Amino acid sequence: MKELYKLNIPDNELEYMLEVNPEIKELSVDEVKKHIDILTGELLDNRVYEGNEGDIYKTKTLQLEGYDLVESRLPTNSKGTMKVDSIEVIYYYIYI
Repeated sequence: MKELYKLNIPDNELEYMLEVNPEIKELSVDEVKKHIDILTGELLDNRVYEGNEGDIYKTKTLQLEGYDLVESRLPTNSKGTMKVDSIEVIYYYIYI
């Protein structure tokens, strides 16, 4: 029998909906969220979230003082299902 769990990661930045099947041993994987200055390439914030292959993830933007989000460069992989390989989600910001 499958069970459905909803976990709130600190600051409500990332929510996972996990479908856990006790008969299957799941592989641990990473999802990396980066916030980068589009002009300088400076890393403004970096977060790593761990989960299991098959977990559903959804990332959100941050409010960074002095920066605006570059909406024309939003990541296409801001939500999805965790895979065996690490997932890198990049949000770009511009200094105002």
